[in-house]
Amino acid sequence: MSRNTYICTLLPSLMLLNSGATLSNIMGAASTSVLGVVLGLVVWMLVWRRLYGARGHTLLRPEFSLLAILPQEAFFALNYCGPEAAEPFAEGIWPGINLLLWCASVWIILASLSPRLDGSSRSGWRDPASLIASAFVLLSSYMGWVAGSAHLFPFLTQS
Repeated sequence: MSRNTYICTLLPSLMLLNSGATLSNIMGAASTSVLGVVLGLVVWMLVWRRLYGARGHTLLRPEFSLLAILPQEAFFALNYCGPEAAEPFAEGIWPGINLLLWCASVWIILASLSPRLDGSSRSGWRDPASLIASAFVLLSSYMGWVAGSAHLFPFLTQS
C-alpha cells in the first residue's frame, strides 16, 4: 500500500474513531459500539500493515499498532457497559492512565505517518503530507480525548 493511500484511508477512519463520544450522543451506545469495533479494526489493520511493511526501517514493531486503538476501544467498551460498570474507573489513577493511552496512540500513529518507513531519507518535518496529516491526527485525538474524558470522568468537568 502506498503512503498516500495509507494516509487517505487512515485519516477519515481515525477521525470517526476519535469522535466516539459525539457519535454516542447521536446514535446511542449500542450502535456506536458496533461502529467503533469496525473502525477500530480498520485503523488497527492499517497501522499494523504499515509497521509490518517497514520492519527494516524502524524499531517500532507491528505489535505496537494495538496501542493506536486502545483508548478509543476502551471508551466504546465502557460506554456500552453503562455508568454502573464504568464507575470503578471514574476516579483515582484511571484518568491519568487514559491520558497516557491517548498519548501512546498519537505517538504510534504519528510514527506510522513518517516517510522514512518507506526507506526515504526525507524527514517527516519536511514533508507536507506528514505535516497536514499530523495536524489532523493531533486535533482529532485531542478532541476525542477531551470528549471521551468528559463522558467517562464527569468529576473532571464539575467545579
